[in-house]
Amino acid sequence: MTATIRLIQRYHRMLALALAATGGAVLYFAASLFIGDYGLVGLDDDAVRAIAHFCVYGALAVFVAKALWNLHALAWLLTVLFATAEELHQLFVQYRFACVGDWSINVLGITICLIAAHVLQQRRPRPLPM
Repeated sequence: MTATIRLIQRYHRMLALALAATGGAVLYFAASLFIGDYGLVGLDDDAVRAIAHFCVYGALAVFVAKALWNLHALAWLLTVLFATAEELHQLFVQYRFACVGDWSINVLGITICLIAAHVLQQRRPRPLPM
């Protein structure tokens, strides 16, 4: 095992927390940057935004859960609170608006990704005790 892999294994929770914090900051500050049409591959703007909300908040929730020693319920609560704060923040950003639909997609992404992470974690083989 290389020194880099050992270092990552030792500090994986801190790395997950750093990724979650970075992702949260990007989401917060990007709210004022992304305006306009996002049509992509035959999908309309709303579909692209819905997919992005689902995936980004789901990934953020998984990183938060990993940083919190796989406490999925706490990660769910914190990420939903962040999604709520982000939608409320958009009330004060020019050309943006808070949307219950976006918030619902965020919560759906958070919930499904955390359930998937929990199921995958339970299916992972455990190391044998020495």
